[in-house]
Amino acid sequence: MLEPLWVNVFLGNENLTVDDNIRKARENVKVNNRKIYFDHKHSVKVTKVNVGDWVMIKRPGFQSGGNKLSKPMKVIKIFNNAIRTDDHRVWNLIRVVPYRGKEMSDSEDAEENENSSLGKDNGSTDDFLRRSDRKTRRPVYLKDYM
Repeated sequence: MLEPLWVNVFLGNENLTVDDNIRKARENVKVNNRKIYFDHKHSVKVTKVNVGDWVMIKRPGFQSGGNKLSKPMKVIKIFNNAIRTDDHRVWNLIRVVPYRGKEMSDSEDAEENENSSLGKDNGSTDDFLRRSDRKTRRPVYLKDYM
């Protein structure tokens, strides 16, 4: 004779029946399917990187008039949904963009860091705010005033 489905199964700290295990498995499948559907509809793309790859970071709070991406940085450690770069900061993978330019050697990277620490201009526009070149007109309501 077959054993009924309500036989107790010990999992971790809980005593669950086989029905409970099946119910939890179905819920996990539903949650996973909803996540896949959401990611597909919202075009979520998580960048795949390896240790030693060069990446650039989309800057948080980016304002127009400057560079949207950071300088290339080397990945030194990978976490679940984040990476640690060579400047020892942790970034979410959603902000990561692979660097497709010329491969940088460690000596070039060290030289670039040295130049930035000495205050030499290395072509970045991060140090000052750029004023807009757009021509503007005075408001009409100010014509009466001199």
